[in-house]
Amino acid sequence: EALDYIISLNLAGTEIVETWRRHGPELQAAFDALPQSVFVRDKGSRYVHVNAAMARRYGLAPEDFIGKHVLDVLAGDMATRQRFLEQDRQALATGVHSFREDVSVRLPDGQTQYLNAVRLPLFNDAGDIEGVVGTAQDVTDYRRLLDELTFSEQKFAQIIDNSLEAIISIDQDCRIILYNQGAERVFGYASNEMLGK
Repeated sequence: EALDYIISLNLAGTEIVETWRRHGPELQAAFDALPQSVFVRDKGSRYVHVNAAMARRYGLAPEDFIGKHVLDVLAGDMATRQRFLEQDRQALATGVHSFREDVSVRLPDGQTQYLNAVRLPLFNDAGDIEGVVGTAQDVTDYRRLLDELTFSEQKFAQIIDNSLEAIISIDQDCRIILYNQGAERVFGYASNEMLGK
């Protein structure tokens, strides 16, 4: 709801900063309650606001971001920081309402974190883009589990395929969905001839 609220403010130009000053306590409380990192940057990719989760992620105080360029604040290699800048530029140039990407970032403590980052252009009353609102959700644990699952599936597939025993599996419609090398040797048919039969 907080993100919808800031977008519905229909900010214009330098009014972004003034709006944060006027509505600071309500917006600060709402944004700081979110577990996702939330930020507002102007058209020059300078921070207007960040929430507490964003500040914690980078080991800074929220005020350490304000007025600073994205390249001057974020940790990590220059390529990653340039990618964040390019995401802002794309959102500003295209006006796309949901620019979403999974990115990996190196934090100041040296840890790598995977984030699901979203960019939304911020429009004024005239329909001109005046800045970018962004969120970043930590998906590190999800990515780690996905990598482990992929590795496990690959290992299982290798074991099945390299087994000397014939292993065949069928689905609920009695079609062959698995036909390993052992089955090829025992029955004399290649797996591409049998799958789906």
